[in-house]
Amino acid sequence: MIVRHSVPPGRCSMMLHVSAGSLNESAEQRGLAHFIEHLAFNGSGNYPSGTLVPYFESIGMTFGKDQNAFTSFDQTVYIMSLPDVETKTISDGMLFLSDVAGRLFLDKDEIEAERGVILNEKTASKGAEMRIFEKMLPELFPGSRLGRRLPIGIDEVLKNAQRPLFVDFYHKWYTPGNITLLVAADCDPEIIISQIKEKFGPLPALPVSEPVDAGVKPYTQQRGLVAADPELKQSTVEMVLVDPADKPVVTIGQSRDELIDMLGTQAMNHRLEDMIDAGEASFLSASVNIQSLFGAARLTMAQADGEPDNWPEMMDDLVTEVQRARQYGFTDREIAKVKKELISQAEQFAAQESTLPAQMILMMMNMAVEEGTPVTSAAQMLDIMNHLLPDISAEEISQRFRENLDPQAMTFLLTTPGEEGAQDLPTGDDVLKVAREALKKKIEPLAGNDRPDRLLDRELKPAKVTQRSVHSKTEVINIQLENGVIVHYRFSDYEKDNVSVNITVAGGNIEETGSNRAITEAATVAWRRPATASLTSADIRDIMLDKKVSVSGGAGEDVLNLRIQGNPEDLEYGMQLAYLLLTQPVIEEPAFEQWQRSQLQQISRRKVAPMGVLRETVRETLYSEHEPQRLLLEADDIRSTSREEAQKWLTQIIRDAPIEVAIVGDIDEETALNLARTYLGNIPARDPMTADTLDSLRKLQLNDPPYRRHATVPTVTPQGVVFCGFFGVDAANVEDRRLMDIATQVCDSRMFQRIREEEQLVYSIGVNSQPATVYPGLGLVFAIAPCDPAVADKLAATIEEMYDEFANDGPTDEEVSIAREQILTRLKESQPQPGYWMRQLSDMVLRGRSLDDVAGEMQGYDKFTADDVRSMFRDYYHKDRLISIIVTPVESGKPSAREDGKHMGD
Repeated sequence: MIVRHSVPPGRCSMMLHVSAGSLNESAEQRGLAHFIEHLAFNGSGNYPSGTLVPYFESIGMTFGKDQNAFTSFDQTVYIMSLPDVETKTISDGMLFLSDVAGRLFLDKDEIEAERGVILNEKTASKGAEMRIFEKMLPELFPGSRLGRRLPIGIDEVLKNAQRPLFVDFYHKWYTPGNITLLVAADCDPEIIISQIKEKFGPLPALPVSEPVDAGVKPYTQQRGLVAADPELKQSTVEMVLVDPADKPVVTIGQSRDELIDMLGTQAMNHRLEDMIDAGEASFLSASVNIQSLFGAARLTMAQADGEPDNWPEMMDDLVTEVQRARQYGFTDREIAKVKKELISQAEQFAAQESTLPAQMILMMMNMAVEEGTPVTSAAQMLDIMNHLLPDISAEEISQRFRENLDPQAMTFLLTTPGEEGAQDLPTGDDVLKVAREALKKKIEPLAGNDRPDRLLDRELKPAKVTQRSVHSKTEVINIQLENGVIVHYRFSDYEKDNVSVNITVAGGNIEETGSNRAITEAATVAWRRPATASLTSADIRDIMLDKKVSVSGGAGEDVLNLRIQGNPEDLEYGMQLAYLLLTQPVIEEPAFEQWQRSQLQQISRRKVAPMGVLRETVRETLYSEHEPQRLLLEADDIRSTSREEAQKWLTQIIRDAPIEVAIVGDIDEETALNLARTYLGNIPARDPMTADTLDSLRKLQLNDPPYRRHATVPTVTPQGVVFCGFFGVDAANVEDRRLMDIATQVCDSRMFQRIREEEQLVYSIGVNSQPATVYPGLGLVFAIAPCDPAVADKLAATIEEMYDEFANDGPTDEEVSIAREQILTRLKESQPQPGYWMRQLSDMVLRGRSLDDVAGEMQGYDKFTADDVRSMFRDYYHKDRLISIIVTPVESGKPSAREDGKHMGD
């Protein structure tokens, strides 16, 4: 399948879809579908071992980003994003994919060399959620392959499988009739067709193996199931049905059936959201969905999450609400709103389709191949919806929902914290009893209620512009309104019919003290679940439901952000809501209480997660003695925060804080700036944003070095994690930032080769540079990776050794050339995108960012030599200030510095 597509311009993206995954494995091959995916990059007919990654890096690609692959239950997909559409580049990419299709070596030595990488990947995925998944899969699908074929495989096979088993799988399933090539390229399709014929044509025609029956059986009776793990911090209740698989959707009639299912589940989900918003639900989140299980079965599920002790109430509420919908159906008003919502989403998708990224186009095509359905354009889907939706009634949707959620053969599932076999752990019978009691309840119909249909009840007058300038190189327009708000505008039709607005409000977390930590996060609840003095969150969601625009908010380290994104024709609704959230936001009591409960769960999970303890330990190592507000939030911080104080905090910030705004997208200057003048020009006056805003708060006192710690985590997960880094560049130091980009790109490639490929200490590792923006002098350069606890010390030592080598010897000229090409390839792709300009403009004044520097970014990397990179690296890398943090499980690690108060090396 080939589509000519110019986003990103001058690029070619390809996917090779193999219709085989873990479900196709024999018992002796469990894990080999995924293993072969790895081996595809380690030796083939035209790319001998050790040549593939270096070659494609030399032309500007980055392994893991531009070259990648994934394996699931029913497919294996190889991905190539080529840097240009030159004939040789396309030829080389096509040659690799044709090698995957029929010329893999599957060399014995490479198999042995890759075992450690695969096992490290398995280690990286371990945790409570994975243990629950592994326990429940065979219980939910008893006797089936699906219950016994996780793509990652089993240790016995991964450690011991010999080459004949790999070859057998490869020859059986990697055949031309089982492979689909997908290409989206900014070039003449005939060029692609010619390359396909040349590279794939010589592959031999082979018989297609019979599809494997996954053996999933429909449920026939009610059951109760329980799965427990000591490190879970919330409970989940589920109502699960497994039915025979639906046939692939290939007709209008089948599309109609699919829409009926979709309308019912969406109407149900809105009811559940209303319950949560009103504080009437015992759960924190809930949803209903219907999906295909890889063509093996149809899975219908209602689920809810919440606090562990509340599971009986959660199950009762969930069953009751599903039964309420089954007994009384949905109202005409509910269905009309959902229809408008679906049409609105389809219209926006159709409007944007021509400028969607090529990778997204290919993923949609790949999904169609996986499901056995026609490749349908967004415009065609919109036509189908417009044709079908008017004749689908609320009665028909209600009847289908009634059938879809029939509880007669339903499994009621509880996942909860606890030890398997513990006396106080609920049993399957306990769960089934609660569900059956709920099914017996007498239920009243849902009470109807009228809601407002508009956000504002008065028109606002546009404010005056007091300053205006244009930066010719970047085509950025800057204005200041009479109330002090600064606005940056840049037109971009790179994403058709899409515009983004970011409102940056200075302050928040940076202004907190040790006594009011968490107050900013609590305050922005009013933006994350928008509510105002005149409109509830349910009112606002109802008004915005069919609008092609979304509004969301949150907090950074020194700013609050309000984001608007959507179709220009509906942008005004988003701006109206933003105006309300900047003038009369309200933190609703249910939303605040649910935020507290959710935060406490997250903190509890963090305490038993290696990565969570790592985050804590890094901050404690650097800041604990002098800057308590820089530590991660704790349970006491959450409990001591009140809704009233958070409301006052938010009111004060939005009344006084400097604001700058970026508007980027497919909207003309006059419309964009008039909207800004009307809705942002009418908020209270304030001082303009400057590069000095909040400067008095930007100096932090660090603990004295050494910054070396070995912490332990109370977990049953056999996983460690290592962080090794040093203080890096300031974003304002443009030259050093660019030099560090080159240095970390080189270090990234070196660590991938040595630490992953040669020494097999981790599955994945990269070196990151995070230039300082909020606190000057505190930029970070670091590598971080989960690992087997037994190799954690060696991993940390190896990373440090590689930093030492780089500081002493620097990169080679060739490494700098390759790294520069990789960086420029990324910039060439990202610079035309609206998201790139939003990142530059949203806080441009606050960060003191120069548009001249932005305009010269591509050229800024040209002049640097290997000596320049080495010299810069030496300026920042100091062994006595190295930050080396190791976290391992309690039973496998050394005494924790967080317990005994000692630093490593003391």
